[in-house]
Amino acid sequence: MDQINTATLRALARAERERRERYAKQMDEAKKVLIEFIKKIGEEHKIPVRQSVETELTLVEVARFATQMADQAIRQLNHALKQNEPSQAQNEITRLQREIQRLQTELTAARLHTPTTPEAIPPEQSRARAPTLTIASDNSPAADEPVPDPLPDGSLEERLLHLAGSARTIRLPGLIDICAEKLNLPRPEIEAGIQSLVTRKHLVVIKPMPSFIPKSGVPISPAFSLTPQGVSAYNLKSSSPAIPVGEWLANSGQLWLEEAPLLAHFVEEVLPRYGYTFNRYLPENAILDQDGAGQHLFVAHALLYHNGEPVLIMYAGDRYVKGGVDQYYDDFYQATNGRMHFVCLYPKTTRQLVSDLNFRASRNSSSTVTPRITNLDDVLVYEQRLQAGEIKADENSIWFSTLRKEHNR
Repeated sequence: MDQINTATLRALARAERERRERYAKQMDEAKKVLIEFIKKIGEEHKIPVRQSVETELTLVEVARFATQMADQAIRQLNHALKQNEPSQAQNEITRLQREIQRLQTELTAARLHTPTTPEAIPPEQSRARAPTLTIASDNSPAADEPVPDPLPDGSLEERLLHLAGSARTIRLPGLIDICAEKLNLPRPEIEAGIQSLVTRKHLVVIKPMPSFIPKSGVPISPAFSLTPQGVSAYNLKSSSPAIPVGEWLANSGQLWLEEAPLLAHFVEEVLPRYGYTFNRYLPENAILDQDGAGQHLFVAHALLYHNGEPVLIMYAGDRYVKGGVDQYYDDFYQATNGRMHFVCLYPKTTRQLVSDLNFRASRNSSSTVTPRITNLDDVLVYEQRLQAGEIKADENSIWFSTLRKEHNR
């Protein structure tokens, strides 16, 4: 009987492995088709496409990017309708709208069926080296079985995982500080325990791409996020589920995973120096549907408080394209009553965002939008001018938009 059971189990395991291999092949083929579509749209409509789109994005991210490309092409064609060959432009718009519907269907299917694993995280060699911390990330491909490596009850790793899953910070130094305080242990021991979680694929360390780090030289600490294995292990022994914030931010389609440390630096380090209190990432806001019959959720990137008033933050980074704010503008407006706050990665991104907001305001004379915008590249310049007395500190001064007009980035 034991022999029959063993043989059956082996056959089932082999069948499951073969099914996964077939599915992985189908995913790769679907990604190639989407990449070809993105390149074609980019060439036909003169839309720049990052080379990393082909090598660094998951299938879900590629599908979302393709949809954004098609949307941008439609906006260009709508403009062309007012000029020559309107019928040709209208035909192209119809074709692209059908393509968007197909891509959205594929995106939904991919989100439901694609297993999220550390394989989706770009390899360590593509990331910047941390300036002070020595903990290294281990993002090697996961084994075939995604079952989490169980942590012994009461072990240091289990206690660290619980603190990581319940922490509001995603900054690695912040996590180390919390663990050292809560567990009353020396930092080297905490770092060794976190490294063990990384090695066992319960935690991933996220370091910013070198090209994302501000040219002013401001050091950006690594971030962290629970892996699917880490989430499973945490949820087994917790009444409230863990949220892998880094992964969720990246899956929003509005920033790369390696930009999470930059957002964390601004909302957890910079803004608190100017009277803001960080509350949490990914705050949910109930928004009325356009027909007023129901509600849907708008999820901002971060929530802070200033003088007791909530401040919702949206990040516009390397993935931001012309008209990108249109994706969430109406919901953001409702959630904030027009008091929108944006943090951009570059001055160039800021200028594009300002242009997009001005364009929307020009079409609505009754708009009461009061956006506040800043950019990470100019923060050090702002603080230097503040110390020199060139800028008067008040609640608006950190929202300086841009300071270096000559900056090309």
